[in-house]
Amino acid sequence: TLGGRWAYVELGWAGYWAWDPVENSSFMPWLMATALLHSLLVQDKTGHLKRLSIILAIAGFFMTFFGTFLTRSGVVSSVHSFAESPIGPNYLAYLAALMLISATIFAFRAPSILPSDTEKVWGVSRESALVMTQFLLISFGAIVLIGTLFPIVSEWLTKQRISIQAPYFNMFAPWVGLGIIFGIALGNLLRYGSNAMPNGKRIILSSIAFAIPVTVFLVYFGNVMDSPSTKNLIAQLVGLYLSSWAIGCLIGDLYYRFVEIRFKYALFFKRNLGYFGGWVAHLGMMIAIIGFMGNYRGLEHVDTVKAGESFTFHGHRFEFLASGIEPRQKDNATNYTAPVKVYQGDKYLFELDPAQSKYPTKDQVFNEIGINGTFWQDIYLVLVDFNKTDGKSATFKLYINPTVRFVWLAIVIICLGGIIALFDRYRGNKSRDVVAGEWETSK
Repeated sequence: TLGGRWAYVELGWAGYWAWDPVENSSFMPWLMATALLHSLLVQDKTGHLKRLSIILAIAGFFMTFFGTFLTRSGVVSSVHSFAESPIGPNYLAYLAALMLISATIFAFRAPSILPSDTEKVWGVSRESALVMTQFLLISFGAIVLIGTLFPIVSEWLTKQRISIQAPYFNMFAPWVGLGIIFGIALGNLLRYGSNAMPNGKRIILSSIAFAIPVTVFLVYFGNVMDSPSTKNLIAQLVGLYLSSWAIGCLIGDLYYRFVEIRFKYALFFKRNLGYFGGWVAHLGMMIAIIGFMGNYRGLEHVDTVKAGESFTFHGHRFEFLASGIEPRQKDNATNYTAPVKVYQGDKYLFELDPAQSKYPTKDQVFNEIGINGTFWQDIYLVLVDFNKTDGKSATFKLYINPTVRFVWLAIVIICLGGIIALFDRYRGNKSRDVVAGEWETSK
């Protein structure tokens, strides 16, 4: 997340995730760790998935070191990777030994690791929903791993490196997101060891209605109708509606849990802090998916203007001030800044100061991005080039990035949910739920 934020504000390509090999190397351990978290929930409540939990723990641990290998060895082409290092072969041998030792120990110990109820037949229940979530995460992890390693393997086999670009990953990501939406929406309504879904029909139907005005709200304020193609528009409408429906299911489930305990909030949070932490994290995930939808309608524009002149794009006017390029000293760098005032109609909004930075010890020029906007969209301005003689003309690249701030907000909410759940574990409380006047397992 921090790497994505850094890339967004520093690199000047207006994105936060490019499926770069080094980015993927940090993403794969996260997928395994998230799958492990859901596996441990099932193990804690039912005694099942013990072996899978161990496998996921080994995989997550291994992927962390493997990501370090990809980053430090220089075997992948990435703006984030280090130069080729002689440590690569030694580190690879360490990884092989790590995997061999882990696999050997698991092979010897696995037969003695049995579920508490070997006769249990799984049906529709919360644990089955969690297993499906794990399947999605593990499958997507395998897809990312294949795409990341394919250039290396192809070069080894054919002496020609075949690069895998973002379209490969983006072909699978929406379907994984769709599965996660249904998993979160329905999984929270189910209970462990039972296909019972207390108030489930009522919640699902009311959420179908709830999602309609929420989707209209998101479409209107998010300018979704400005999508560049019908295909992108349909994808966004479906994604926004289903995400809104899932949020409605989350809210409905929480509401009826309050109803069952007669709105005794203190008692609810005392007994259900772990559940509430997961609820917050899942809400954050839905907000993140809404934020990701903005990638379908991002816009970009390149224009060259003289000082004192303006250009217009997407309902905004951008005025390059008559003063032209202004050299500004900042720390040990000289920033060649292009001050630009932004208007919507005749209304002044703010000033952006994109720049090119020159350091005395470096020949390379670095971009300083001008970013501002609203909660619904970022206006992202890059100074591409300028007249080095008098600084009175400049070329700008403008990006309109919808709902990026939803993503940053979602990450904070997900982290907050994790912290809340950790407090429940710290206190040693078992999360419970009131069903028919009795506390039942609710995680």
